[in-house]
Amino acid sequence: MPASTQYDNDLAITEMIKAINKHMKEIHSVISALDLGITEVKDDGVYRTFNNGDVLKIASGSYKKLQVPSKRIKLF
Repeated sequence: MPASTQYDNDLAITEMIKAINKHMKEIHSVISALDLGITEVKDDGVYRTFNNGDVLKIASGSYKKLQVPSKRIKLF
């Protein structure tokens, strides 16, 4: 389907939202079934926490929050 304004109003916005929510639920169920868990960045590294509670350190390093001393941006 080529990009054109004639196709913009084919679906009602509520139908589009329902379709997006349906696909998001499917994606979430697949990710849960794969036991991918979540990724967290902590001060000493990056960790993967799986759905069963196991924690795996993916990367080591210093990931402390940085404070910007000046908010001025030089463009030129």
